[in-house]
Amino acid sequence: MEKKIKGVRVIGIDDAPFDKFKDKEVLVIGVVARNGKDKVIEGILSTKIEKDGRDANEKIINVIKNSKFVNQIKVIFLHGTTMGGLNLLNLNEIYKSLKIPVVGVLRRKPNIESVKKALIKAGKLKEANLLECEFEKLGKFYVKMVGIKKDELIDIFDIGLYTLRLAHLIGSGIMKGESKGRL
Repeated sequence: MEKKIKGVRVIGIDDAPFDKFKDKEVLVIGVVARNGKDKVIEGILSTKIEKDGRDANEKIINVIKNSKFVNQIKVIFLHGTTMGGLNLLNLNEIYKSLKIPVVGVLRRKPNIESVKKALIKAGKLKEANLLECEFEKLGKFYVKMVGIKKDELIDIFDIGLYTLRLAHLIGSGIMKGESKGRL
C-alpha cells in the first residue's frame, strides 16, 4: 500500500483565457490547497501579467512571496512553462528565489522547437535560447521538476493537478462567465 503524505500545502497556478488580439494583460490564478483525507482549499491568489511579456516570473514570485501562505507552500505547480501567450516561465529562477520546489505540468509532450520559433518571431531571442525542455512522463502528463524528485512528487501529484484544475476553472469563470475546457 502506497504511503500518502498528509497535510502538504501546494499551489497550482494557471493563466485565465484571454483575447490574443485585444488583451494587454492576462489574469493569473493560484489555488492553495492541502491534501489529506479530503482536499481542502485554503486560499486563492491572483495577479496580472503582460500578454507575451517578460514579467511572469517576477509576478508569480511576488504574489507567493507576499502571501500569508509563503511559509506553508511545499510545491508550486504551474500549467506549463509559458503563461499569457509567450510570457516564458523560468522554473529554476522561481525555485531559486522562493526555495520552494516547482513543477511545470503539461497534458501533451511540448514541441520545444515550435515554441522557440514563436519566441524568435516575437523578438525574444534571449528567451528562446534559455528555453528549458527536460520534461518527463508521469502518468498521462509531462512534467518538468525543479527541487523535487519524481518519487517525492508522486505522493502529491493528485493535489497538484487538483489545484491546477481549480485555477483553470476559476480563471475561465471570471473571464468567460462560465468555466469550460480542461487542464
